[in-house]
Amino acid sequence: MNLLFVPSTLSKIRSWAAIGVFDGLHIGHRYLLKQLKLREGRVVFTFHPHPYDILTDKHLPLILPYERRIEMLMKMGLSPVVIEFSSSLAKMKAEEFLGEIKTRFGVTRYLVCENFTIGSDRKTAEDLPHWFEVLSPKKKAGQRISSTWIRECLSHARIEEARSLLGYWPRIWGKVIRGDGLGRQIGYPTANLDWEGDLLLCEGVYAVKVRLGSRVLMGVMSIGRRPTLGGKEMRVEIHIFDFAGDLYNRRIEVMVMEFLREQKTFSNLRCLKEAIKEDVERVKSLLL
Repeated sequence: MNLLFVPSTLSKIRSWAAIGVFDGLHIGHRYLLKQLKLREGRVVFTFHPHPYDILTDKHLPLILPYERRIEMLMKMGLSPVVIEFSSSLAKMKAEEFLGEIKTRFGVTRYLVCENFTIGSDRKTAEDLPHWFEVLSPKKKAGQRISSTWIRECLSHARIEEARSLLGYWPRIWGKVIRGDGLGRQIGYPTANLDWEGDLLLCEGVYAVKVRLGSRVLMGVMSIGRRPTLGGKEMRVEIHIFDFAGDLYNRRIEVMVMEFLREQKTFSNLRCLKEAIKEDVERVKSLLL
């Protein structure tokens, strides 16, 4: 078992733990982790990469970049330990895996939700009651809150629904890189984003808020291939209101507030400029 991250503040003996991928750290995850914080000697075991990637040889897009998941867990006052999910780990049976965790960290009890399974032998919490305490999962409109549900919301631009499940606005992080300067030429300079992790949001134009250090500014974000210009590569471009500084090579956080419209192909740059003007006015009416 290979560990990718262990907090320097983690003591060796931890009696209680939670275990899972926790992609998105949605309100269902947070409910379980809040209960975990009431126990003594708590630790959170999470996996990277996602088990789906190893078991199917396909990539499952993640809601949160791996590093952001760790960062958010630590901000919640928890101690995350990242276990590398590999083909050899996938072959471990439940008791073997739990035994190794006990030897390394002293964990003897786990807090999990219903339908939890572990190990190549697919043991449930009911199969191993001496290891697990089971909580009922959080639901919304009678449906269990899940990362799969949230991924579907994001890929179909259901931003408010995603927010209600996550407990925070969906967001993108990344570094601002140089573009071709077209936005500046037509009066709407943009920050071109080299985004972190996976891009789950569908192509379109969005109302956003951008965190720049201690400042939070409004903006309009375009995700797409710039069809008016015959573009082929996916781009994330953000026009930030009331900002005239240099953002190149700076890392920014973009909070996605609302879907405005789909991408369109305009007949010329003048029509594109008019559409952006309308987008800006709409964002200001929504967010001011």
